[in-house]
Amino acid sequence: MLRVLIVDDNPMVRCLLRVLVKNENTYAETTEAHSVEKALFFLAGNKYDLIFLDHELPDGNGWEIADIISLEPEKFGKPKIIAMTGSAFSEDVEVRRKNFSRFIKKPFDIGEIMPLINESCEKDRKTNYYGNKDLQKQE
Repeated sequence: MLRVLIVDDNPMVRCLLRVLVKNENTYAETTEAHSVEKALFFLAGNKYDLIFLDHELPDGNGWEIADIISLEPEKFGKPKIIAMTGSAFSEDVEVRRKNFSRFIKKPFDIGEIMPLINESCEKDRKTNYYGNKDLQKQE
C-alpha cells in the first residue's frame, strides 16, 4: 500500500495533494501534517513511500525534515521527497537538493505533480504484485 505524508501549512494544498493521490490510487494511505512538530510525530512511528514537504511552516523549516531523513533513510522507509516552496531562494534549494527527489516551485501545476504521483503509485503496484509470494506462486 502506498503511504504518503503531506506536510504543508496550507489546508488547500494538503487537500489538493490528497485528492490527487487518492484519484490515482484509492488504496493509498495519506497522512497530513501542518507543522514540523506534527510531521516528526508521524515519522517517528511510520514509514512513507512519498513525502510532499513544504519549506516554510509555522514552527520552522520543513526542509530540515529531509535533512533528518537523509541521516537514516532506512528508518523512515527511504521515501521519495518532493520539496515545495513559493519563497526559497535558489541557493537554499541547491544546498539542500541532495536530500530531495524533486523540487517543485509553488504555485505548482497539477501536470507537474501527477507524473510524480503516478511514478510512486506504479512502483507501489509492482512492489505489491511482485513482492507478494502468494501471487508469484499462482503464476
